[in-house]
Amino acid sequence: MANKEIKFMALIIPRKDLNGFFEKHPEVEPLIENIGKAYAEYRMTTGRKPFNQYVIVNQDEPYIDKVWQSISNGEDKKEKKANKNE
Repeated sequence: MANKEIKFMALIIPRKDLNGFFEKHPEVEPLIENIGKAYAEYRMTTGRKPFNQYVIVNQDEPYIDKVWQSISNGEDKKEKKANKNE
């Protein structure tokens, strides 16, 4: 069974908060844009698409155990498929 692990470093800011955040801290918006552009360029130099898309779920939601189980099942299937192809 797939293990839960922290695989990414992420700062999640809800879209509804962004405009207000940038209004209070306008100096931050160009920094975030520059980081995003630089990271996208880096990924493309390594042959990957500029950005992946992710689904974010708060871990305190009542359905989180079902979400984790679904993810774990999917990861197990990917691992089995990869092992067959070796």
